[in-house]
Amino acid sequence: MKLVCISDTHSLHRRIPEIPDGDVLIHAGDSLGQGTLENIEDLNERLGTLPHRHKLVIAGNHDWAFQETPELARQALTNAIYLEDSGAEIEGVRFWGSPWTPTFMDWAFMLDRGEPLHCKWQLIPDNTDVLITSARFSATTKSSMASGTTSSPASRVATMANSSAGVM
Repeated sequence: MKLVCISDTHSLHRRIPEIPDGDVLIHAGDSLGQGTLENIEDLNERLGTLPHRHKLVIAGNHDWAFQETPELARQALTNAIYLEDSGAEIEGVRFWGSPWTPTFMDWAFMLDRGEPLHCKWQLIPDNTDVLITSARFSATTKSSMASGTTSSPASRVATMANSSAGVM
């Protein structure tokens, strides 16, 4: 299975010159510019033009519509599977997505370190094959993720910043 990972496009997804072909396209957060439903509609339209058989999206700290109007946001995203503390199985591979990040400034999907974040990370099934988060971590254990002391590429499938794309 060929995974294509992007993140941090901030509504500039049409400016990515070429997104490699693959089986699964993963957008690991910060897909929106202003965080509006109109941004989601534009993203959805773009996703619909891409050849990937499967598309997964999680929210990031700029993706306000997914936090403030979750039902409308999900309805607007018809060309991808949106994961928020949830999973999807594709061809036997188990994906899990979570948008939560340790609190900094006043962004979307922020939780305080300790128990609030720990509760979210405890939702991650032990049999997860691919974990997609919008935070950068350096270890992959649930307890270290909850404390905010982690930053491993394994815990964030796509950390391709500045609207770049990568293939795994």
